[in-house]
Amino acid sequence: MGVNGAAAALDAGRAAAMVGDKAGATVIATERSLSIAAVIAQRPYVIAVRKSAPDIANAISDALRAALNSGEIRDAAIPAAFPYEAP
Repeated sequence: MGVNGAAAALDAGRAAAMVGDKAGATVIATERSLSIAAVIAQRPYVIAVRKSAPDIANAISDALRAALNSGEIRDAAIPAAFPYEAP
């Protein structure tokens, strides 16, 4: 499915946001009037949200910030052997 599949779901109204690699999501965001709400990894992956939905972008950003600040993401990543780098 990838970034193009996620974009198709956005276009069809089946999704309000998507996660993807920064390069692909940036192209999709430019083509579809999306904004990048957050960069979530050094790879980098981003979350793109419709520009007409700033409430969703703010909610995602606030939730990620809270999870990072509380250590919740680090605590979940370490036992799962997922590489974790503090932002």
